[in-house]
Amino acid sequence: MPLYEYQCEKCQNQFEVLQSITQSNDIENQVKCPECGKIETKKVFSVFSSQSNQNGSSQLSTNTSSGFN
Repeated sequence: MPLYEYQCEKCQNQFEVLQSITQSNDIENQVKCPECGKIETKKVFSVFSSQSNQNGSSQLSTNTSSGFN
């Protein structure tokens, strides 16, 4: 299951949620902020990078410097 990043529109807390693609796209599946408990959250874009080695296979790595404070 993919890991999605969300931001609370009330307290500005940014957090990650492990959920299926179906759950992520379901408008009825509202994500609750773990900090303040509000459901006014929005998905934010995650930063990732891909690296390929000499034999052509690729390796996926995440960028930990996403710019969040």
